[in-house]
Amino acid sequence: MVMIEPPPDDPEAQDFIDPPVHLVQLSDFHLLDDPRATLESGIAPEPRLECVLEALASQARPDLILVTGDLAHRGSPRAYDRIAGYLAAFGIPWYVIPGNHDDPRCMRRCFGGELMPDAIHVGSWRILLLDTAVADRPSGAISARALARLTETLTRDGARPTLVALHHPPCASGTAWLDAIGLTNAEALLVPLTAASGIRGVLFGHLHQDFEALSGGIVYAGCPSTAMQFPRGSQRPAVDPSRGGWRSLKLHATGLLESRVHWVDFPTEA
Repeated sequence: MVMIEPPPDDPEAQDFIDPPVHLVQLSDFHLLDDPRATLESGIAPEPRLECVLEALASQARPDLILVTGDLAHRGSPRAYDRIAGYLAAFGIPWYVIPGNHDDPRCMRRCFGGELMPDAIHVGSWRILLLDTAVADRPSGAISARALARLTETLTRDGARPTLVALHHPPCASGTAWLDAIGLTNAEALLVPLTAASGIRGVLFGHLHQDFEALSGGIVYAGCPSTAMQFPRGSQRPAVDPSRGGWRSLKLHATGLLESRVHWVDFPTEA
């Protein structure tokens, strides 16, 4: 293998040698045991997921897919089995993180531990996956053990371009009822993240919003749900059933991060 280091004054040379990694983030499917069933809102989540995945498949093929939680609405094994079929059909690596509606143990039985790793290494980047689900609670937390492991990883190698992915947002979204069920120990998580020079972004679900914020040189990015959205700034729980979507990211070898949100409009349901 021949390796050529680009000159330091030519940041695009490394991307010419090593093209950017195309990552797709999906989130909050909320599938039910019966693929024809509807949620309490009257929304049928599975046909909507199929519409989003069809739109995704019509675009440039990504290098990998990451799903940031709430794959099943009530931790259904049958729903997880169908999700595995949907994602495997893309023929690329895919990984999942549990959300507050998921059953993490059931997910591991259905998907296998290799699809729920602590870290993914792709190109010059790494993606650190955190499980923030807490049984029988809508809010989340990162365990002391996971926090210690993350801190040790970033202390040992904090300069490598890195994404951190979890379900619960570690920052305020501006939607009060969602912030009340976010990550309860976010301050503890932010300490090792802000100390590591290589953290480029933090990806999460849970919000059902195309949220983006920049703090300390780190991009905090929420992902649309494939089923329905929660209007930003709403005073109480509300649903926008008009569209679903996903987030795509380009991870450049130079450490540059590009991101955009893609939408799919849904027809009015009977």
